[in-house]
Amino acid sequence: MDSLQFEQQARQDPHISAFLREVAEDAAQDIAVEEPQRFVTVTGVDLLLGLVTYALYRLAKDYLDNRRALHEVDIAKQQAQVIADLIEAGFPPKDARATAVALFKGIAKRTGDDPVLKKALAMTGKAQ
Repeated sequence: MDSLQFEQQARQDPHISAFLREVAEDAAQDIAVEEPQRFVTVTGVDLLLGLVTYALYRLAKDYLDNRRALHEVDIAKQQAQVIADLIEAGFPPKDARATAVALFKGIAKRTGDDPVLKKALAMTGKAQ
């Protein structure tokens, strides 16, 4: 979703729209907004809604990007640990690496409530 789509959907959602207006009103106290001298049909707050909406979009996107990056780092650490465990168990490093990569690739295609993953966790005493 790009920023324009986000803005359209945010303005249509009553909760997000109310939040954006509240933030814009607060921001209007600290930001000098030059309103057009002719054909003025909006207030300074209305002019700030686009800025506030884009700021919320960036925050949400950056937050999600950061969470995704942290998740990918966790997965990489887990994969490295599995490889190390397999090598320690006596498997050749090349085989251990290939197996771990294939395993994590297969897991990535499944949802968190997948019966195979649930069963594997239950069998190892790690059920959630």
